[in-house]
Amino acid sequence: VRLAVIEALGKQEGHVPIEALTRMLEDKSWFVRLAVINVLGKQEERAPIEELKKVLEDESWYVREAAVKALGKQGEYVPIEELKKMLEDENAIVRVAVVQALGERGEHVSIEELKKILEDKDGEVRAAVMKVLGKRISIEELKGMLKDKDGEVRVAAVEILGEQEEGMLIEDLKRMLEDEDVKVRKIVVKVLGKQEKYVLTEELRGMLKSKEGEVREEVVKVLGEHMLIEELTGMLEDRDRSVRAAVVRVLGKQGGHALLEELKKLLEDESWIVRMAVVEVLGEQGDRVPTE
Repeated sequence: VRLAVIEALGKQEGHVPIEALTRMLEDKSWFVRLAVINVLGKQEERAPIEELKKVLEDESWYVREAAVKALGKQGEYVPIEELKKMLEDENAIVRVAVVQALGERGEHVSIEELKKILEDKDGEVRAAVMKVLGKRISIEELKGMLKDKDGEVRVAAVEILGEQEEGMLIEDLKRMLEDEDVKVRKIVVKVLGKQEKYVLTEELRGMLKSKEGEVREEVVKVLGEHMLIEELTGMLEDRDRSVRAAVVRVLGKQGGHALLEELKKLLEDESWIVRMAVVEVLGEQGDRVPTE
């Protein structure tokens, strides 16, 4: 009941009872406290900053995270120093929220302060800092991060390298195609597939043998136009539905009556994802989808 009341009060634009909701920050249920913070955090200049700062010490990390996010949206009233102290929070998800909040207030947080957080013991926190810093991380630093023990950090390093105009570390990235983490291999395929000045077709084609469907799917997406029709049609029998759907979309761009007839056969595929891809392709080609 209390949650329903809070939700209803939160919809009263310009008339949200701030004081009444603030008192509910002491409710025994963390669900209620969380709901209250989500409403108060949207009140801009009416948000009770001091009361929200007190909630940073709540016993529930869900509530602390919500408080960090709410405070991080308060423009010039963001309590930077209080948020910085939360970098010592025991919960990594809370620390990630702090990093994101501080990252949006760059004029109050130095690059040195952000880089200091790269020493955090949790990979997700380090990855969050890397995304905030972006190209402000040197190529040499990124090269070292490609060897980090946490996959989240390696993924972030690859993403940032993919945005570099110079110093792409192509050879290092090619070696990352053998990374033990499927998320890393997938993002490497995506990044390398965008590098038009380098001929990487063969390296990426080799990843079509990956045991993970999501990697094969990414290869099809980035390499599709460079693959032979016969090669693609052969993958219409791939064991992974996402791969088959990706192949359908690539083939759909090739056009041709014979090819569309081949795709129509997949309207009987066991997966709705594949069938939907076929319907989309036929629709784009102006072909009438059979209704029988």
